Amino acid sequence: LLITPVAWHALQRLQGRDGLGDWLIPFALSTIALGPLLYMVHEAAELAKFNQQATDEVYALYDFLQNGISLALLIIFVLTGVTLVFLARQHSNTLQEQERSLAVIKNKDDFIDKALLASRSVAYTCRATGDFGTIYVHENIRAISGHIPEEIIVRSDFWESNVHPVDFQAFLSRFSSLVEVGISSHTQYRLRAADDRYLWVSDHWTLERDGEGQPLRISGIMTDISERMSIEEQLRDSQKMEAIGQLTGGLAHDFNNLLGIVVGNLDQIGECLPQGDVKIRRHHQIALDAALRGAEVTHSLLAVARRQPMEVRSYDLNAQIRDMLPLLRASSGSSVTLDSSLDSDKLIARLDAGGLTQVVLNLVINACDAMRNVTSEKKLTLHTYKTLLSEQGNRELTPGYYGVLEVRDTGAGMSESVHRQAFEPFFTTKERGHGTGLGLAMVYGYATQLGGTATIDSTPGAGTTVRIFLPLQLSAAMASPGDTLPAQSTTSDALASKPSGRVLVVDDEQALCELACDWLESLGYQPTGVHSPAAALERLAAERFDILFTDIVMPGSMDGIALAREALARHPYLRIVLTSGYAQSLTDTPDLPGPLVNKPYRKDDLKKVLQANAGTGLNGSTA
Repeated sequence: LLITPVAWHALQRLQGRDGLGDWLIPFALSTIALGPLLYMVHEAAELAKFNQQATDEVYALYDFLQNGISLALLIIFVLTGVTLVFLARQHSNTLQEQERSLAVIKNKDDFIDKALLASRSVAYTCRATGDFGTIYVHENIRAISGHIPEEIIVRSDFWESNVHPVDFQAFLSRFSSLVEVGISSHTQYRLRAADDRYLWVSDHWTLERDGEGQPLRISGIMTDISERMSIEEQLRDSQKMEAIGQLTGGLAHDFNNLLGIVVGNLDQIGECLPQGDVKIRRHHQIALDAALRGAEVTHSLLAVARRQPMEVRSYDLNAQIRDMLPLLRASSGSSVTLDSSLDSDKLIARLDAGGLTQVVLNLVINACDAMRNVTSEKKLTLHTYKTLLSEQGNRELTPGYYGVLEVRDTGAGMSESVHRQAFEPFFTTKERGHGTGLGLAMVYGYATQLGGTATIDSTPGAGTTVRIFLPLQLSAAMASPGDTLPAQSTTSDALASKPSGRVLVVDDEQALCELACDWLESLGYQPTGVHSPAAALERLAAERFDILFTDIVMPGSMDGIALAREALARHPYLRIVLTSGYAQSLTDTPDLPGPLVNKPYRKDDLKKVLQANAGTGLNGSTA
């Protein structure tokens, strides 16, 4: 009787489990009454014995019934025990499944946490009404911005206090429009971190409504995109510098041609002026000096545009700086202490020595100007060292070893806005008449044209540090310091081996072409001028010339370098001299077909290159 309810409960638990209870329950119902029945049969048998009226068959029947009912109850007991064991095992399995489910949920939570942290994202929830106070914020906010989640939740003015003032109205407007009509929205803004720096964040919002359609809460995913914004800004700056470089380079090319005409004709006029006319000669010299200053400005423009022709050789950067120190100390003045800390190893790099002197002198003068009103010690330090840049460590330079020249001062430093524009051409903080705004732009152009870069670190009141990165030569087969590029000496022996003769001058600027022909004629050559590569090839096919003197940059599909190579292929005996004021492709052309004369050139410049490479003139006298 006691186990019957237990069995009934157990069998009910089995109902519907693979059909097991479907046949056990009817069996249990039919055996519920076996206990009372067994008791009644037992009592009837005892009563029959007492009355001594029953026969042996009756006693046998009573025994059979007692044994049968006892067996049935025993079967029920066994089945109940088996059922209880089964249920216990099933309960244990259920507990294990629940534990596994909880573990999976925990793993998912851990995965979400790690994913949010790896993507520098934060999940949060805030109210959709009132002050938009934060209800929940993920722990990642601490790692990304330094803010403590609990403090954000209790502060109703968190967003107003920490969204950048310039961005807050747009932020609030987007938030409000989402509550009124939207379902989801996205915006970008600057969020102040706990250390007062601003982070650029991208925020995605989703609005949740209650059963009546009223705004309930807003769930957001905030992602730190500061690094991406920094890269995009660098890209925009790079594109801007490239566009400015193309513009200034094109202007410099045209100005070089014009200045070449002005300077050349002033030289011609100067040769014809009477020696006794002092006033006219003085005015002539003033005009010539102004034209030459204009040539210096165009040279600076070409440096900004990374288009200036360079005499690139292998030098030890330390030796170059060491040789400059007397000039730099004289330029910095007695009130400035100039120290140098040069690397103990040689830093062999391909550079233009004259350009490096101009760059370093420019930086020293700028540093001295920055320290002019400083009352504390005025100290200028030149430091060189070697560094290895990896792919992860930089976005602008090719991975490898670089020599770094660091110019550090203790001046007034730069504000953020000045720092951001420092390398831009024509930007200057100096008074009118005290600077062109090309100094730092020229430094940047010089470094990038040599395959390096320039950077500035500056803090208001704490001075400025300018670093120039130049790629080092570390190969065992590298050239010795001072060796010239093959491009500058490929035709020297050929020019020296033959006497001068007929010269074909090619320049698309007619006045400059005529001026060059006049100079060459006065030097004893027989010049002929043409104004295009096609005309030059036709003239070379019709007549024999000894020297081809050609401009590099000319309109059309063929430039001066292509013309020179085509001419050499057709006439191997020909000797080449090149000129340019905008040598855009020179740094990408390792083997020029001849020596280069930079525009604007003068008669003496042309005479020197012909003397160095050709020896004598037509009449045997020194050209």
